[in-house]
Amino acid sequence: MRNEKSFFTRPFYYKGNSLASIGAMGYYFGNAVHMEEALEKMPADRLVMGNVDPAGQFRNGTTESIRKATREVMEQSAGIKVGGF
Repeated sequence: MRNEKSFFTRPFYYKGNSLASIGAMGYYFGNAVHMEEALEKMPADRLVMGNVDPAGQFRNGTTESIRKATREVMEQSAGIKVGGF
């Protein structure tokens, strides 16, 4: 987890309401949000996606670099307590 203040605290609320309160079945977070924080704050029964650099990987990466980046996110997220609600 990064030491600096997380970007996640800003977009997690919209007009005073939790992002999770919109009731979507899935949430996508870009690479500016740490997946560990997203998983801890989102409902356990919702799909949480993202955290792979869209421009750096999907646009400019190779099949292998995308696979590696995806596996890194999965490994970093393994064992995290899901569902802060």
